Parts: sequence; structure tokens; C-alpha cells
Amino acid sequence: MPANARRGFVKLVGSASLRDFRIHGYGDGDEAGPVVRGSGSLLGGTIVTGSGGGIELQGDVVAVDYRSANAITLTVDGNVERSSFQQGDLLQPMKINVTGVLEVDDGRGGLLVYQTPLFGHGDVAQWSCGEASVTAGLYFAEFAGDQMLVHCSLAGGRAAMSVSSYHNAANLTGNAGVGKLSVAASHTGTLGGELRATMMDTGGDFTVRRVAF
Repeated sequence: MPANARRGFVKLVGSASLRDFRIHGYGDGDEAGPVVRGSGSLLGGTIVTGSGGGIELQGDVVAVDYRSANAITLTVDGNVERSSFQQGDLLQPMKINVTGVLEVDDGRGGLLVYQTPLFGHGDVAQWSCGEASVTAGLYFAEFAGDQMLVHCSLAGGRAAMSVSSYHNAANLTGNAGVGKLSVAASHTGTLGGELRATMMDTGGDFTVRRVAF
């Protein structure tokens, strides 16, 4: 097909489902659009391709294994669960915009459950143990050099968060202007604590990964 950023390879319409599938594309860069786009769901399949812009979907992506030598873009208005997305360059983060539950193995350790970019001075993002999609376990958070390991406990409809370890980039580098991770009481009044990232002078992606149940 001719290069057209809005075309792509497979288009789902009318909330269709593609189940138990395999897509194997070529990687000469002809097509810059998404490999799968449209309105529907991907359930149990594999995608191997070096071309295309990833997945752009209104629906759910469940149990999908995606491999690409190039960067992957994942734009989903729905849930992405029990899926693996591996790209050639691990130093380049995936471009992720998922509105629902996020549970992705991206090859960088653990399962990625939250990612949001923070690049404006004073921008704040938070992730809470008390959210409906969160399970008990050990979580690793990272933002602008700060790294924090927290444990989430859930029992009897209640949630609690405790800090297991914390590497403060400001102390390590002597630069007080980098980003900041902290744990505080939830501003929404939900159960459990809140893991918070604050952008100072150094922006980046605030990520949370589940590393153990």
C-alpha cells in the first residue's frame, strides 16, 4: 500500500473482535500507519512487524504478543491486559496512551501498570494503591532519576502503601532541580496512600511497574 499515516494494515469496525490471530508484516517502512486500528478488540494473538505505528484502537487488547525492531506506539481507548510489547531499542520508551487498565510486559522488568509524561514545571501525577485495577504486591516507580520501591497491601476492602526503598536523585547528584517521587495521603480520600511524581526542572515519563505479587 502507498505510504499514508492514516491507513494502516488491519481496520476493525463495528466493535469487531480479532481472536486467535497472527499478523506477520515486513519492515521496509512503506507504511507508517498503525498495524491495527479502528473500533474493536484484539484477543489472543501475535504481531511481528518492523513497519507500522503500532496499535490505535477503541476497544480492549488482551493476551497479545507484539514484536518489532522499531519503536511501538500504543494508543488504546480501553484496557490493555496480559500483553507483551517488545521493541528493538529498550532505551527508547514506548509511546503509550491507554485510558483503561494497563498491564504490559515491555522488556524493561516487571509489568508496566502506569505511565504518564510530565514535562511542565510543577506538573504532578499520582498513582494509588486503592485503585480498582491494582493488586497487592511490590511496585517499582521511576521518574526523572528518582526510584522508589513500594509495597501495596489489600485486605477487607482497605488498602495500604509502604515504602521499601527510595533512591533520591537530588541527593545522589546534588541537583535539587530534578523530578521528585513521594508518598502521601490520597488527596481524593480513597483508601491507601498515593505515590506522587512532581516535575521540577527535569521531565520524563512517570512509570509504575509491578515486580512481584
